[in-house]
Amino acid sequence: MNHKLFEKYDLYPKRICKRKKIEIIEDIENKKYVAKENKKKTKDVYQYLRSRNFPFFPEVYTDWDDPIELTKYIEDTPIDTTQRMEDMIYLTSILHTKTAYYKSLDLDKIKEIYETMEEEYAYLLSYYTSCQNMMEEEVYMAPSHYYFLLNISKVYKILEYGKERLESWYQEIIEKRNIRFVFNHNNLKKDHLLENDQLYFISWDSAQMGFPTDDLERIFQESYKEIDLETLLHLYESRFRLFDYERNYLMAKLFSLKRINFNQEEVIVIKEVANFIDYLDNLYLYLSKQNSSKSNQNPKQKG
Repeated sequence: MNHKLFEKYDLYPKRICKRKKIEIIEDIENKKYVAKENKKKTKDVYQYLRSRNFPFFPEVYTDWDDPIELTKYIEDTPIDTTQRMEDMIYLTSILHTKTAYYKSLDLDKIKEIYETMEEEYAYLLSYYTSCQNMMEEEVYMAPSHYYFLLNISKVYKILEYGKERLESWYQEIIEKRNIRFVFNHNNLKKDHLLENDQLYFISWDSAQMGFPTDDLERIFQESYKEIDLETLLHLYESRFRLFDYERNYLMAKLFSLKRINFNQEEVIVIKEVANFIDYLDNLYLYLSKQNSSKSNQNPKQKG
């Protein structure tokens, strides 16, 4: 730890506890601080957040050019994981509301995104079709393969829906002159939200401007076992409503399934398949509700 920094801020530590990439410092007055490497970028982040009236981050004590970033230590309140994720969604919606702006469309960038995702969907369909064909020819099928094949129809429906959303997004967005951007935290994990007298986001090192869906995608990847997709969207859109093209893009991103590596030890593959199916079931529940809603809106005429 930097002793000159202690002198500069009249800090007299009596205890220092190291946790991963940070150090928790307790001084002789029993006040606690968090110290970590100052990556300079966060100074601009904090200034920007203050300018947008978003105060949900720990107080920073050090100057931007100090080698160490020293912030107030926030004692996190233990709460249910589902509640924590709901609070994260709520705070994200506030962040995006405070920082939303529009800028002109970069058509070349949009085309690049579309073509990359289109290739990924084609690859995933080909990959999982090949996996199915090989597994169905096995004389003694591995448990992970059997479990996966029980859900193969869901895999194809999920990929089909995601590809449809991708096409809808692209056809809609290329007709626009300006699109919406927000400031994304870009690293939303369960332990990057602290709850005390208020909510606090920490670990802003990856924060940057982007689509509103960027943070939502990361939240769903982190919380799909606790919160279904429909609930996530309802909580978020109660404060910051997505446009159709943004919702289509989010669906295209979420429904682009990860690739399972079946060439591992069976115990590892079983765990990977189990997580994959949990994710799949969450998406399939959302898809089923969407199809049911469309059926109710468009009942078949008799006769």
